[in-house]
Amino acid sequence: MTEKEKAAASKIAKVIKTARKHRALTQHNVAEHLGVSQSAVSKMENGLVIPSAIQWYDFCVLTGIRAESLCSGEMEFTNTGLKRRSARV
Repeated sequence: MTEKEKAAASKIAKVIKTARKHRALTQHNVAEHLGVSQSAVSKMENGLVIPSAIQWYDFCVLTGIRAESLCSGEMEFTNTGLKRRSARV
């Protein structure tokens, strides 16, 4: 990764982690919704990988943040975020 890519990945990671926690979702919840492993979500949150456009869109739908948050680093929430799923017993 170039320095520019590392900086972008770090910004994206902060948005992903903050939005997930704001919606009280676990990495497992996000992973299920995106169709990836919990490890992949962890890597996204730590800036080791950048989500694909489809993953980013699905994440925005799940958490209710605007897609533009990726570029700006500023989170704007919409009213379309999905509610937290019930815990399994």
